[in-house]
Amino acid sequence: MLLQISSSAYQGNATIPPSKSYTHRAIIAASLSQGTSRIEPVILSQDIKATIQAMEALGAKITIKKEVEYASTVSLEVSGRDQSVKPSIPRIDCNESGSTLRFLIPIVLATCEEGVFTGTKRLGQRSLEPYRILFESKHIEWEQEPKQFPLHVKGRLHPGTFPISGKISSQFITGLLFALPLLNGDSTISIIDQLESSGYVEITREVLKDFGISVSRKENNIHVQAAQPHSTDYTVEGDWSQAAFLLLMGVLGGHVEITGLKRDSCQGDRAIEHILSAMGGKLSWQGNRLVAERSHLQARTVDVSQTPDLAPVIAGAMALANGRSVITGGRRLRDKESDRITSVASSLTALGARVEETEDGMIIDGVASLHGGRVSACNDHRLAMLLSALSVSAKEPVLIDDAESVAKSWPQFYEVVKQLGGVCNE
Repeated sequence: MLLQISSSAYQGNATIPPSKSYTHRAIIAASLSQGTSRIEPVILSQDIKATIQAMEALGAKITIKKEVEYASTVSLEVSGRDQSVKPSIPRIDCNESGSTLRFLIPIVLATCEEGVFTGTKRLGQRSLEPYRILFESKHIEWEQEPKQFPLHVKGRLHPGTFPISGKISSQFITGLLFALPLLNGDSTISIIDQLESSGYVEITREVLKDFGISVSRKENNIHVQAAQPHSTDYTVEGDWSQAAFLLLMGVLGGHVEITGLKRDSCQGDRAIEHILSAMGGKLSWQGNRLVAERSHLQARTVDVSQTPDLAPVIAGAMALANGRSVITGGRRLRDKESDRITSVASSLTALGARVEETEDGMIIDGVASLHGGRVSACNDHRLAMLLSALSVSAKEPVLIDDAESVAKSWPQFYEVVKQLGGVCNE
C-alpha cells in the first residue's frame, strides 16, 4: 500500500497500545498453565495472532471475548493445555514473528518432543544459530536448509545446564525460560558471552513470576525451577517501543500527550525518555501523562545494543538535530524485519537527511528540515512508523510504500496519526 502523509504539527492526546512484548509472554505463560486466565487489553496484531495460533496448536484454548476500554483491543480467555494429553506433531506458522519462532522452538521440544516451523518474508533469514548449536549438543535433531523454512526439530529435552549466546538476541533466553520449568528437574541457563537487550529477559522473568514460576539470576547464570505455571488474570501494560514514535512526533513538531505508560516499567525501551531528553527534547510527566513538546535537538552518541528497537526513532531525531550524531552497538539491527541499518539510512537519505552507514550503526549530520518524497518502508513496521513521524519535518508530503507493514505490531497506528493531526491519503 502506498500512503501519503503530511502534517504541519502533531498535537493532541493518545493512549498507547498494550505492550507487544508482554502480550506474547502472557499468552504463552497462560497457555502453559493449569486453569483459565484472562489477559487484557490485547491488540490483535499479526505477531500476536501468530503466537495465539501457535499456542492453540499445542493444545491451549484461546477465546477472544470482547473489546475493552482501550479502542480496538480485546480480552483473551486462555485455558491452558491439558498436560495429560500429548498433542500430535504441531506445524506452527510463525508468519513473520521472530518472537513466536524463537520462543516456541524450545517449548515445542519440552511439550511435544517434535515440531515443524514455517514463516514468511525475511523470517527464514533471521538467525537461529544459538539454538542449533545448543540443541545439537543436546542430541536434538535439527533439520533445516540454510536460512529457509521449514524447520523440523525432534528430541526430548532433559534438565541440566544450557549454555547459549546472548549476543544475537535475548529471545533465545526467553524461549528457554518458558520451556525449562516444564521439565522434570531444575535447570540453569548459562549465557556464554554478553547478554544484549537484557530488559526483555527481565520482562520474561516478571511475567513468569506473575504466573508462579521462580527464576533467579546471578550475573550470566539463570536458575530455573521445575514447576507448573498457574493461571491468573493479567493486565498488559502500555508499550514503550510504540510510544517512542509518538514522542518523536512531539519533539519534532508539536505537543503530544501520551497516557497508558508505566513509569517504572521493566521495558528497556523506556530509555527513549532519557535519550530524547539528553538530546534536548522537552519531555515531562504531568500526572500519568508523558508530554513531548517541540524542541531544538542537539547531537549525541548513543549505544543501542540494549535497545535496538529504538534505533529508528533515535536516528530520526538525530537527522534533525544540530551537529553530528553517532549510533553504535547496532550490529543486530541487520537481523530484523529489514536490514534496519541499511533501510533506515537509505530512507533518511532519500528524504534529504545526511547519513553514513557503518558496520554497527550510523553517522548522522543533522539538517534543518527534510524535503519529503516517496520512500519504501521495506516491509518493516518500525520504519513505516518512523517515516510517518518525520512527515512533520518535511517540506513536502512523505509517500510510504509498504505502509501496511504497521499491522505487524500496531494495526491502528494510522488512526492515531490522524487523531494527532496527520493527513493520510492512499
